[in-house]
Amino acid sequence: MKLTVNESIERIFLVKAAEVKTAKSGSQYLDLHLVDKDNDVKGKLWDWNEAKPSVEPMTLNRITGKVNNFNGQLQIIVKDIQPVDETEVDMADYVPCAPIDSDTILENIHSLLYEFENSDLILLCESAIDEVKEKLRYYPAAMSCHDAVRGGLLHHTYCMLQTAIRICAVYPSINSDLLYTGVILHDLAKIDEIDSAPVGIATGYTAKGNLIGHLVLGAMNVERLCDTYGIPDEVKLTVQHMLLSHHGIPEYGSPKVPMILEAQVLNLIDELDAKIYEFNEAAENTEPGTFSPKVFSLGNIQVYKPNI
Repeated sequence: MKLTVNESIERIFLVKAAEVKTAKSGSQYLDLHLVDKDNDVKGKLWDWNEAKPSVEPMTLNRITGKVNNFNGQLQIIVKDIQPVDETEVDMADYVPCAPIDSDTILENIHSLLYEFENSDLILLCESAIDEVKEKLRYYPAAMSCHDAVRGGLLHHTYCMLQTAIRICAVYPSINSDLLYTGVILHDLAKIDEIDSAPVGIATGYTAKGNLIGHLVLGAMNVERLCDTYGIPDEVKLTVQHMLLSHHGIPEYGSPKVPMILEAQVLNLIDELDAKIYEFNEAAENTEPGTFSPKVFSLGNIQVYKPNI
């Protein structure tokens, strides 16, 4: 619900930023950036001091206060702020969320693993997922572009798996265990590459992300897990190649181009899912029969939404 001037409120907001500032009088106040699904406003908590509990950015808090108008913009004069347990609310009311139930998707992935014929690939996938499954429930797939939402990484992986399953039904020459493994593991290292708060909003790249990147980090993780569990070198090498080549060409960050059928299919499925997401995003806010603004991630094209 949209805020209105002079409204007294007691509502939950996501605190995107919280900074202690000094007023002209010399007293300190807390400058807040507050959002929910309908509002994006500033908040002021006057007479702030260090004796009061700190407010962490990217957390949910219950805000008590009154809405006023400051220089033509709505602003909340905050009287009280209290942290909220994220499990008690619907996160979709506060941050963009992928259209999935994380628990159900993780169960479906585990069920698929038990259909594998290759026990080494089962062990590799299970151990990799188990290490990150709590973060996988909320992690975004990117800083921006496709699936840069809460749960986006899991959504992207699941959509790719559904595509891979159908491709394998058409082309039986594809090693399905190997392709599914590539899909499951290809972006898991984004959890090491991107900083994300538990609310599922990416806040920046980690040092590892900037200096190494998720393709190489993923290959490093595969080597570590294979060595830990005694998984054969041929399996390790093949899966590492798939992860290192899944962006297709050096211009897109791949140190190697795909040289295995399953690696090539993984690259194509990854690109397909990302492109579909971007086209859908552009079309969602475009009137039928008109063009969207230019979309950088699609080569700076304008997406046309057919009026049919």
